Amino acid sequence: MNINFLSWDSEFFKKKIGLIQFNSAYKSNLENLLTLAKLEGYELIYLFAEKEAFIDANILNEFYGKLVDRKITFEKSLTLNNNNFSNVEIYNSTILCKELEDLAYLSGKKSRFLIDGNFAPTDFYRMYKTWITNSLNKKIADHIFVTKTNGIITGMATLKTKSGIGEIGLIAISEIGQGKGFGKQLIYAIENKLIKLNIDKLEVPTQMDNKQACSFYEKCGFSVKSIVNIYHFWL
Repeated sequence: MNINFLSWDSEFFKKKIGLIQFNSAYKSNLENLLTLAKLEGYELIYLFAEKEAFIDANILNEFYGKLVDRKITFEKSLTLNNNNFSNVEIYNSTILCKELEDLAYLSGKKSRFLIDGNFAPTDFYRMYKTWITNSLNKKIADHIFVTKTNGIITGMATLKTKSGIGEIGLIAISEIGQGKGFGKQLIYAIENKLIKLNIDKLEVPTQMDNKQACSFYEKCGFSVKSIVNIYHFWL
């Protein structure tokens, strides 16, 4: 195990941030590694651990650590479907409208950057506004799919293709769009788009605590690919 400096996070949050990929075979080294991180001026360490690995309470107490997320990634093998997604269109503008911005915030309602009270609320909003903005300008997404109600955007999902796999980044349905099947329509539209690109695998991450999202993906035919325990250590 070692500490990987995260330049983007450090610049964005204006604090030195690192990442430890926890290996249970070397768990006895974790205390020394966190001590080293503190000596090297790290203010925050993200620790990613496999789903069966949980950090001892003594280490959490000593280094102000907390389990902030159990990230679950769902996957699905795709085949062309004939389900209805007539309400879905691709958003081609690079302008960030209020509806998309609000949906981006809604998509992060269980985010570790919102749940962890050591971050300022403004940090969460800045991060998700940056996320949707960089999706619009195609830095981190290839397409944004939207649904509308009376001309107002009430649902959206971002899609990125990478190494022959489709990845959903942000997905949300507004309150007035709930109960209309827009979530499934977004998934169907994304699936067919990927099939046309000769891509037959779709992945989407969420939080295990987001029971509604987990249930939704299972109903859409997804299965669990991986679970990662994410800790924050504030040094």
